[in-house]
Amino acid sequence: MSRWGRGDGGRRRTPTGLEVLNVIKLADICYRRRRLVLLAWVLLLVGVIGAGTALPAENRANYQTPGAESTRAYELLGERFPARQGDSVKLVFAGDLN
Repeated sequence: MSRWGRGDGGRRRTPTGLEVLNVIKLADICYRRRRLVLLAWVLLLVGVIGAGTALPAENRANYQTPGAESTRAYELLGERFPARQGDSVKLVFAGDLN
């Protein structure tokens, strides 16, 4: 079914001679021009990091479930104690490793 052997009951497909030859050619080119290949990978890495820095994703996390008790409690705290509405809590769990 599939070119990569996923639809044949789990049996692995043996690569053809042409596929093996293509991989060998690619490996040979990469080895002969290893400095250029390394430079390309470094430039790609720098480009990806630069794009990630220049195009930051907007973080929109909303963990409130409508109608849940915790959501109602959060809203009630906001109404009664508006100065403390955005506080966070750190939970620390201690356990015995023995």
